[in-house]
Amino acid sequence: DAAPIDDESCSKETLTFTYTGTLYADDTCLRDIAPLFKALTELLINGKIEQNNILVEYAGNTPDLFLSAAKAFPNVPIKSYGLLKRSEALELQSNAGALVVCTWNTSEQKGVLTGKIFEYMRSGVPVIGLCSGDSPDSELRRMIESCHIGMCYEEADDHSYEELKDYLCNLYKSWSDTGSTSLGEDARQLVTAYSYPVLSSKLARIIKDLVSS
Repeated sequence: DAAPIDDESCSKETLTFTYTGTLYADDTCLRDIAPLFKALTELLINGKIEQNNILVEYAGNTPDLFLSAAKAFPNVPIKSYGLLKRSEALELQSNAGALVVCTWNTSEQKGVLTGKIFEYMRSGVPVIGLCSGDSPDSELRRMIESCHIGMCYEEADDHSYEELKDYLCNLYKSWSDTGSTSLGEDARQLVTAYSYPVLSSKLARIIKDLVSS
């Protein structure tokens, strides 16, 4: 079984990796959180991080998939809340050390994004992308890297797994040194391009141009 978590260990003194939303696992699409568990497990074994200081938490309507992924990596502490109210999920996000988003990028389905990434962008919290599939250079990775809000692991990129572990180590060090993780001011400015008012204005201009033409 996964490492047990009590209420005290779920305090803000714990570095939390938070996923809110739906996980998928079928023949055509896979939102796979397992790479995060694998990387954290290797860092725990190598003494890079401490078990009592980390927590992977989940809120959504597919807790069975989350628990199934976690079961293979029992050294990583977890907490599953199930489906929460939106206000409660947003509170989880704002208190996280890092937010986790999953998608896929394959030769048959490219550019797949979840609206969750735009919600995460507003939180001011570092984002870890996990992209399954046989095609690199995903839209999720481009967005995360261009906005300087975190990093994106891609199954199709042989180098990105080590980059994921390095990023987790850096997050852990930042949390150990300061008690928190945060984004730089440049990231805060860059994500404004993806805010709902800006995107709505762009859509309105496109519609206006189409009507005019």
